Amino acid sequence: MPESLYNILGVNKNADKNELKKSYRKLALKHHPDRGGNKDIFQKITDAYEILNDDNKRKIYDMHGIEAVRQGMGGPNDANDVFSSFFGNSNFMNMNMNNNQNNQRKEALVDEIIITMEQVYTGCTINKQYNINCKCNKCNGTGSKTGKCTTCNKCKGSGVQTTVRRMGPMIQQMQTMCSSCKGKGEIINDKDRCKYCNGKKAVLTKKNIEIKINPGVQEDEKIIFENNGHYKSDKSISDLVIIVKIKEHEKYKRINKSDIMVYHNISLIDLLTYSTQKIKHLNNKDIYFSSSSLIDPEKSYKLVNYGLQFNNGNTGDLYIKFKIDFPNNLNTNNNYKNTLKEILNQDYSNYNIKEENIKLLIEDFDEDIQDDDNDEDVMDGNGVQCQQQ
Repeated sequence: MPESLYNILGVNKNADKNELKKSYRKLALKHHPDRGGNKDIFQKITDAYEILNDDNKRKIYDMHGIEAVRQGMGGPNDANDVFSSFFGNSNFMNMNMNNNQNNQRKEALVDEIIITMEQVYTGCTINKQYNINCKCNKCNGTGSKTGKCTTCNKCKGSGVQTTVRRMGPMIQQMQTMCSSCKGKGEIINDKDRCKYCNGKKAVLTKKNIEIKINPGVQEDEKIIFENNGHYKSDKSISDLVIIVKIKEHEKYKRINKSDIMVYHNISLIDLLTYSTQKIKHLNNKDIYFSSSSLIDPEKSYKLVNYGLQFNNGNTGDLYIKFKIDFPNNLNTNNNYKNTLKEILNQDYSNYNIKEENIKLLIEDFDEDIQDDDNDEDVMDGNGVQCQQQ
């Protein structure tokens, strides 16, 4: 009995498309042949995703099984076609496959790199080592001692076999990898096979890559190193594509391409006494913030040109959002209370509430609380002083 497609992707039968996509992404990157994975497992994962991600095919599979799906599909699709469409043409070079081995698709070696918000702000250089199939110098990338290869007679050099099957009035055409040359389109005589690369034309080599991250780099931005990937059987060299991922920061958040927000805690005493606030910026320098008016925690304060910086000289803005740290308890002495009332210059004569009504009032207030970020006020910097050290 064939393995369940749901088990292949590691999801349950009720999995939605987001769960399928997440599971496929993880498994496809893990098992892709260009990253040292098994080609058969990669094809199996891709076939499962293609069927379950299609509502009609999934319905047929759930009701009648895999054979019913295959009869209506016209044969399995190339796993790399699905992979390329899933990750986008920027990840894998968009080159059409035809029956000529010399025009086969140039696949890229894809990897992800995770950086911090600090590295986004300042830019950085990261050195990383990759295992890359480089051209065999012993046979000059031919796979044979003499440099000669024979065109496969079974597939005529195309690397694929075409099978035609009649189903009633319909004719079904299926393409599969050539069983004789394993999709290479050529055959090397065993006696003439290069012993150093075993006829594979390439040797796995450790290669150090220096990855330069520019200031202001964005999430999912791609850094392409042309001709730094695997050496292919058609004597082409694929590209190395690095996808940038940004780690979430505890205090800083990116608002858009150039602007950032920092969430800063301020004590109640500092708030009421207009104390200057020291905020650590992403470049590890201190920003000293002060305001001529009482800080409003419901508003955001903008500091012009303190946002992300770019190599072209453009600079975004920094927004500060304050959160009040209230003390756990206060001195209940009436003298302190009266002094605080005088300082705040407020009339509290209408606030003589009976103790039994306090709980009810709090509960009523909680029901009216709404958190709507879209209504958030932003201060334009008037009355705000700021300097960086």
